[in-house]
Amino acid sequence: MKAQKLKYTTIAAGLVWLGGCAELSNNRASDQAEEVELQALLAQAKSEKDYRFLVFASRRLVIPGFEEQKAEQLKAQCGVRYWRSEGDVLYPSQARSSRVAKYQFASDYNQVIYTLCRQVN
Repeated sequence: MKAQKLKYTTIAAGLVWLGGCAELSNNRASDQAEEVELQALLAQAKSEKDYRFLVFASRRLVIPGFEEQKAEQLKAQCGVRYWRSEGDVLYPSQARSSRVAKYQFASDYNQVIYTLCRQVN
């Protein structure tokens, strides 16, 4: 009886471990895909010399990655472009997690764009 319990416990632990590895693998693949997308968008911005910040439509201008700085001054310096079909109203919890990922993407993008914008201006 104890041997059988040990066997099932070992199998269950192995499945949990494998599932955890699969999740880590999926996260890495997702991170790599986001990095490729970020680099492609930055390359396009450089080729078009479009150094505007990526922002979300909202009641108040917030530039991801520059929350502590004066958004209007940054907007005057580099300009902004709005992320299509993204406002400041979120309903399901899934939309919130998606928004967090998009906000982080915009923050990473804006950090690089600001450096490029300052070089030009």
